[in-house]
Formats: sequence, C-alpha cells, structure tokens
Amino acid sequence: MKLLDKSILEKNLLETANGFLDKGVICGLIMVVNQNGKRVATVSFGSQKPNTNIPINEKTMFRLASLTKPVTAVAALIAEEQGLLRLDDDVCNYIPEFKNILIGKLENGKVIPDRKPNTKIKLSYFLAHCSGFLSQDELYNPQFKLIPKEAFKTIKTHTDYTIKNVYLSFEPLSKSVYSTYAYDIIARIIEEKSGMEYAEFLDKYLFNPLGIKDMTFNPTEEQWSRLISIGKQNEKNEFRPLEIGRHTFTDHPLTFSAAGAGLCGTAEDYNIFMEMLLNKGAYNGVRVLKESSVNKLNKRICDNWGLGVNVRDGKSSLPADSYGWSGAYGTHFWVDDKNKITALMLKNHRALTDNFWEDSISKFENSVMSSF
Repeated sequence: MKLLDKSILEKNLLETANGFLDKGVICGLIMVVNQNGKRVATVSFGSQKPNTNIPINEKTMFRLASLTKPVTAVAALIAEEQGLLRLDDDVCNYIPEFKNILIGKLENGKVIPDRKPNTKIKLSYFLAHCSGFLSQDELYNPQFKLIPKEAFKTIKTHTDYTIKNVYLSFEPLSKSVYSTYAYDIIARIIEEKSGMEYAEFLDKYLFNPLGIKDMTFNPTEEQWSRLISIGKQNEKNEFRPLEIGRHTFTDHPLTFSAAGAGLCGTAEDYNIFMEMLLNKGAYNGVRVLKESSVNKLNKRICDNWGLGVNVRDGKSSLPADSYGWSGAYGTHFWVDDKNKITALMLKNHRALTDNFWEDSISKFENSVMSSF
C-alpha cells in the first residue's frame, strides 16, 4: 500500500478544480479523498447557485445520476441476504412475462422481432449491463422514444410497459452495453418481494442504519434549497444555469424512483456509502452487508462490469480491480482496496460534448493517483 501525501494531493486537487471552473461548465464542485478510513483532503470550489456566496460543502445536494447504480447493486445484495432474491436466478422466476421477450433487430429505422434468446437472463445481468434490456446501442433510441410519458409514473408502470413492448438488443451475456433502465427490473423485484416501495427499502435497510440522511429520490423543500444549479457554458465560457424543473433525472416525475439514475445526495452521505464498501459492509460499527456480499461487487460478470460498478483492468491510473462509476451530470467515485482509498467528485453540468465528462474523470483520478 502506498500512502498519499496530503500537501501534494491538495495542490493537485486545487489545480484540477480550477481547471473545471475556468471552463464555465459548473458553478461549483467538491472532491473528497480518504485513505485508511481517514480524510486526507476535501476541496470545494464555487457556489451552490450562480451569483451568490452560498459555499459548496459536504451538505450541498447534487443530482447523482448513475452513482445511483452501485446503490441499487448494494440493495440487491441486501435483498439476497434476506432471501428475497438470488442474483444467479433466472428473471423469469420473478417476472414470468420475461418468458415472452424477444431479441430485436433494426430494419428501416424500426426495431422488429428477430428471435428468442437462447440464454437465461440472470438477475445479475441487469446490474452488469449484459442483459440486452434497453441497452444503449442502435436499438435503444428507436424503442425508447416510443415509451409513453405516463409509463414513467412508477417503477411498476415503467417496467410493466417496457417488458411487454421492447426487444432485447442482443443475446444475454454475449457482450456488455450500458443500460440505465435495466436497474428498474431489480428494483421492481425488490418491491414485490419486500412489500415495500423501493425508496422505503433503501431507507430502512441501507440509508437509516448508516446514518445517511440526504440521499433521496424525492427531495424535501429544504433539500431542494441545497441542490446545486445545473448549467452549461456560453460562448464566453461563462456559466449559465439551466432550468430543468423539479426532476432528479431528465424529466421523470418524482414518483418514479429511477433505480439506475434518480438519486440526489451529498458528499457527506456518499462518503459514508464509499467507506462502507471499503470496510466490506460496515461503517461506524454498523453492518449492512456481509463481507462475502461486498466481495461480489467487483467480480467481473461481463467485460469489466461487476454489480453496478466498472472494474478497472490496471491500464489506467487506478490499480487493477479498483471499482466505481460515474454519473451523466458529472459525478464520479471509486474504491481502491489495494491502497485503501475512496475518492469522490461531485459536480453537476450538462456539458457532455468536447470530452469534458471523460476528461474531468481522468483528471480527477490522475490528480489523486499522482499524489503518493
């Protein structure tokens, strides 16, 4: 294990944060880095709202987007420990309608049925992006644009519609293609087997025991007041806020607890979640998962995907088998078991062009991993 140098780390993080703000894409951000269970550095820049002096801190709310996915993976593992489901089971054991699902193909711009899958779709495949269900490839947009807005009212209404009306993109487990809405299949099963709404299940078995107070699909008025502004830069690289309404992800209603992207939260709370993972299921003396369950997260199922997390192959600055993920609004985290590091970057923006999203992730990772 290599130890981080606090002074080098803070210098690197400050330089990285300044570079992001100079582009005018965000109004503020926070970066948190821990090692061996202790905080090494916290760097925050900017303000919660443009043209104000409201500072960014660990209680600032951010739209977490796909940082929701590892939370859902953990919820699935909790449900497995409770005997509500088994991740190696065929999804048809829980949702019989999946017996009728077909693989599709693109023809004249439309997705049409092609054939029945030969492979049983295990529950774990929905978390490892290899189920083929609403995968973000050439079959995605032609199908997604046909989903009526009212289908997104709840997890059940969404999955009821999509199971009956969409086609798989490929033979399950044959490859991995990113899918956000596959996670709602897992949340639906958790709801049906537990008799609880998915958000309620998270609160009872994950958030409340760990002392996570602000991670939510449906913010209170007070939490909305702490939510950072989302915006993008103008032609002068100046930040300009965007009015996206009271939605936590795209334009979905708050009644839809999107299990792959809908959570909002704070650095304080996501830090607890990361540290729980590093500590193999426990935080501050409270255990929410067995160590054996946490060890399943970064076991590769297909390509470099584990359960809700991308598992590194050692070709980047992060060590092999480090794991974590990112969100479309600019969030990113990872857990490095080898060096006992957890790292988190929270910012919210809509700049997905000019490689800003990918560039900001790699710069954050490099700023940490060059600080030993």
